[in-house]
Amino acid sequence: MVGTSRAPELTIKSVLVTRGPPA
Repeated sequence: MVGTSRAPELTIKSVLVTRGPPA
């Protein structure tokens, strides 16, 4: 994945969405 150093926030958000967002 070439977007970890670029946008770590995006990766974290992706994981949160995959696991289940606290909505």
